[in-house]
Amino acid sequence: MHPKSFFTLVLILASTFSYAQLSIPTLSLEYEAVAIDPAALPDIEAQIGANAHCVRVYLRIPEFWECQALFGDMSGALSVSSSTSFYQNNLGGPTPLDLSLAELATSPSASFDSWLTIGDEDADNNLMVVVPSNAVFADFEAGGDIFINDLFGASLFVPSDLLIAQNTIDADGRILISQFTTTGSVDACYNFQIRQFNSDGTLFDPPGPETTLVYQFNDQCINIPAPFVQPTYCDFDFDQNGFIGTSDLITLLVQYGCQTNCAIDSNGDGDTGIEEILFFLVAFGNSCP
Repeated sequence: MHPKSFFTLVLILASTFSYAQLSIPTLSLEYEAVAIDPAALPDIEAQIGANAHCVRVYLRIPEFWECQALFGDMSGALSVSSSTSFYQNNLGGPTPLDLSLAELATSPSASFDSWLTIGDEDADNNLMVVVPSNAVFADFEAGGDIFINDLFGASLFVPSDLLIAQNTIDADGRILISQFTTTGSVDACYNFQIRQFNSDGTLFDPPGPETTLVYQFNDQCINIPAPFVQPTYCDFDFDQNGFIGTSDLITLLVQYGCQTNCAIDSNGDGDTGIEEILFFLVAFGNSCP
């Protein structure tokens, strides 16, 4: 090969490699707490118990990229679980497509329904589509977990050929993807497909035969711990006789080791473990008014 031709080829390969390196986006997950309206607490506590907390999960991606889809299939599981259970309002569904602005205005507790989404928190002007149907989230709607990793899978996607606000970053550089209300901790793993746009809102057309630049990210996970709840002596008066004694210790030991939906969970972390034993030792021998 002529030296000049070889040098030109190296430049082309280097340019292609540099372009590919620069074009690969990064993403991350984060969450923040949502204050629960006191007017909503009676309904929430009647379903899942005391010490409920609400959190929203966000996807952070670069500017001029969209989240096309949030999904689970054989390539990666969509997995969402609580150490206790999820609050599900009877007006809502597994996504905000079931919640109108009118319903949210008339029912304080509906605003704290648990759901998955891409960028929107109600049904009004929501372009999101659920495939195949809400039926795949039946366990979640009953307060249980989500686990989808089969051949057919399930997907939330927002169809659009132009850059729109719903599935692109907000002023804080992120996209809303979930809301969970629970008394325990939450573990969630998602899969995403994201696509690049030009700054004028048109689809980005990369060099080569591809007409769009699309990336898939599997197994993007986040853990959301339950908020710490300081127990009191009376939390350990299990027989409610006004004294923390031997009978209460026996009750605690029977429950020790429970991992989910535990009858005894004094600090709200979702299980009955060594923390409960330590708290009990402090409370032992005290009276409870």
